[in-house]
Amino acid sequence: MHLHHRAHRLLSSGQSRSTGRRGAFVIEMLLALMILLICTLAIVQWTFTTSAVQAVDSAAAEGARTAAGVFPSAAARTAGVQATVLAVLTPMGFQSTGLTVGIVDSGTHFSVTVTVPITSSPIPQLLNSFGFTALTGKSLRSTGVAWAS
Repeated sequence: MHLHHRAHRLLSSGQSRSTGRRGAFVIEMLLALMILLICTLAIVQWTFTTSAVQAVDSAAAEGARTAAGVFPSAAARTAGVQATVLAVLTPMGFQSTGLTVGIVDSGTHFSVTVTVPITSSPIPQLLNSFGFTALTGKSLRSTGVAWAS
């Protein structure tokens, strides 16, 4: 009887050890999946950020080309450049809130600087729930230059 009790105790402890290993496996798998999820979300957010940067670059270049055209007044030039910049950015999902367009006429060329807060851009904040807030409060800025006609 003593032998039977000891075998039962060894069998029981082996089962709990096996259960403990399964528990450790589950926790390790959850940690690995969490890291994989964060990496995947980072890649997706980077893709959206790159697309938004290219859109702002394109808007600044188009704005500079528009500024280099012939306009009857500086106010008409400013209105034309702002309309061009919005025409490029709006279809890409940008909002006009906080959008600034600066125009510099140096006599031989025009520089157009477009600044858009991240909050007005189509960049999703996928990593904020994990504590990554590197883009919070930042802006996208680009300058386009075109020679005066």
